[in-house]
Amino acid sequence: MTEAINDNAHIKHVLFQIDEHYFALTSEHIIDILNSNKITSVPLSNNFVLGLHDLRGRIVTCLDTRIILGLQRTDLSKPHMLIVIKNGDEDYSLTVDQIVSITDLEMDNIKGNPGHLSSAWDEISSGIYTKDGNLYLILNHAKLIDKIVA
Repeated sequence: MTEAINDNAHIKHVLFQIDEHYFALTSEHIIDILNSNKITSVPLSNNFVLGLHDLRGRIVTCLDTRIILGLQRTDLSKPHMLIVIKNGDEDYSLTVDQIVSITDLEMDNIKGNPGHLSSAWDEISSGIYTKDGNLYLILNHAKLIDKIVA
């Protein structure tokens, strides 16, 4: 799941929601979190690419997190947010319905993936965490991106 970490270590995570599902990403590779942004569509692009947007003079590829997770396509006419992440030399934004919070998660409380988790989600997850009665699937940003660009 994770490398050996000091007891009671805390790592900052961004907790977010897509439909009725809850997810988390470590903040280590997050560049920014944006409200809905102007996304320019790219003709003939893959279905998981919503388009491109500008982030302080840089062009960022906007990915449809829902499609990557096997859910229905993001409706850009509805409220959404973008989590901009760095993966290697590239910047990507992930669409999410809403940010729940930015918080430190106690690493001792992160559990392994449950056996009944779909193989698609198991491949991109590094564990689960329970907070405020919700079960959060902790996504591995690199595996999430590698799933579509590999």
